[in-house]
Amino acid sequence: MRLKFLSVSSLRLKIILSGLAVFAVAGASMLLAVDFVLQSASDQETQRAVSINQALLSSALTPLVAVADVGALQELATDLVQRSNLAWVSVQDEQGIRLAEAGSPSLSSVSVHEIPLVLAEHTYGRARFGIDHGAFDLASKKALARLVAVIVALLAVGAITQVLIASRITRRLVVLRDAAQAVAQGQWQTQVDTAGTDEIADVAKAFSLMGAAIALRMEAVLEAQSRLQRVVESLSEGVLFHDAAGNLLECNDAATQLLGLDRTQMQRQSAPPAGWKMVHPNGAEVTRDDLPNHRALAQRAMVVRQIMKLALPDGTERWLSANATPLSQPGQDALYGAVTSLTDVTDHVLAQERARHSQMELERKVAQRTQHLQDALARLQLLQVELVEAQNLRRWVPWWRYIARAQHTHRCGGNVCFVAA
Repeated sequence: MRLKFLSVSSLRLKIILSGLAVFAVAGASMLLAVDFVLQSASDQETQRAVSINQALLSSALTPLVAVADVGALQELATDLVQRSNLAWVSVQDEQGIRLAEAGSPSLSSVSVHEIPLVLAEHTYGRARFGIDHGAFDLASKKALARLVAVIVALLAVGAITQVLIASRITRRLVVLRDAAQAVAQGQWQTQVDTAGTDEIADVAKAFSLMGAAIALRMEAVLEAQSRLQRVVESLSEGVLFHDAAGNLLECNDAATQLLGLDRTQMQRQSAPPAGWKMVHPNGAEVTRDDLPNHRALAQRAMVVRQIMKLALPDGTERWLSANATPLSQPGQDALYGAVTSLTDVTDHVLAQERARHSQMELERKVAQRTQHLQDALARLQLLQVELVEAQNLRRWVPWWRYIARAQHTHRCGGNVCFVAA
């Protein structure tokens, strides 16, 4: 609260000081102008007095100096000082010898002037005189003092006026500030007083319109977010949202069930429980940099169908297929996170393994049967060869029997003997 008060006071102080500065500059300008006018008037009055006294002194003193009447000169000088505005009169002859003097030239308000005493084109001496303008200076000082008093009074009135104006302005600004903070905290329906025709009232009206527009848009955003949340929660696939540093922001229940971890374990990124392990299809362990969301952020590209094998503490093995997409704001290159989807493909992988084993067994049996057929074919070919040889042998059997019969008849002495071949 103290900081808020100081910030408002600072603005109020700036307004007050700016107003006082304007009044001070105006007052100083007035003082300078009045002083200049008074000084000009004093100079003009002095110049007029000098002109009058020059003619008077020249006509009165020159004849007396010409006849060297010192007594008359002294009496006249004293009379001039006492009865005129002259504060000092001094008369010298042409050799510079003082003939008469009255008054004192040492006063600060006395301006000293000098004229030659000429008669019939002959200079008989010189007269010096001082004009006292102290009364005029005193009147000028009094006028300036009154003007200063008026300026000080105007400054006081201006300061009070500035305080009132600044308080009114800052009070309405405080209302706008509090309303803006309320909107920032989610109170989008916050309204402010829009009465008035000044600029702050226009700002208040614009703020109210902005608050209403923000409320409508936030309601639409929240509704869309709620629908999206329901859709994500209804999916059988696991969905995870990570920030640019790889920290988990949100996930659905399917993701926790597929991974066998709760949200706290995943968000803290602590060590998984004993027996929990994730490996690649080749058996290599999946490191943090191998995770789909990290790969998508590092490569700035989608990761599609990354297959991983998950071993759970209860001995269950599960195969997962992961897709990851990096996220960025439209028109910006910076990535602010990644979304990952997980699908249980255990049945598919096991079916593929069974199909692969069945295919291997079938190939083994086909190879075995092929070998049997090849062996039978070889035996058949051998029998064919033996058959051909036997057929060839039968062609020679009659001759062999004839020769054998002839030999037998000869042994029987010409009698025919039938011997079974």
